[in-house]
Amino acid sequence: MNFSLYIADVSADFTAPLSDVSVLERSNAEFTFELSKPVDKVRWFLDNVELRPNKQMEFVDDGKTHKLIIRDVEVTDEGQISVLIGNKKSSAALFVQELSPDFVKPLRDVTVKERGVAEFITEVNKEGITVKWFVQNKEIEEDEKYEIYAEGRTHRLVVKDAVFPDAGEIMARVEGKTLKANLTVEGKSFNPLHAGKFVLC
Repeated sequence: MNFSLYIADVSADFTAPLSDVSVLERSNAEFTFELSKPVDKVRWFLDNVELRPNKQMEFVDDGKTHKLIIRDVEVTDEGQISVLIGNKKSSAALFVQELSPDFVKPLRDVTVKERGVAEFITEVNKEGITVKWFVQNKEIEEDEKYEIYAEGRTHRLVVKDAVFPDAGEIMARVEGKTLKANLTVEGKSFNPLHAGKFVLC
């Protein structure tokens, strides 16, 4: 009697499925899983929306080990990460802890000539933060003298047409955290060529 041996095609299975990941906002999140054998196609999802490789998302294929790296994670990235291999699926949660607003670039003292323009620049750790500016502990409001700019994580205070009463301590504040610097206004140097002429009779 003759016997024939039939070996079924066993599909890849998860030997180490995805695990939950918790990271701090603006850091990188990494999801890793392992398979019983290499596969040709791996599909990644965030809340059932398929992901594509880009500057933020990197897919790493190392044979039986696969990784998803999410760079510069935002709070809005929080959700369920899933990977689909054929008809098999593994899922895990991405938790993102929000950063407390803070300064990452100090203020520097500024010295200008009278009637000059002074600029104070600082940087915060994420976008969408409101920075309040003060001079001599009085909050500054934009007007002909002061201009306030927020450009991404960079914040600027511009003091125009500076005069001696504008000199003093400049402070930036965000949720209880403060930076301080001094504004010095110097008198214009005397130029004898610009002085009036006196005529003796």
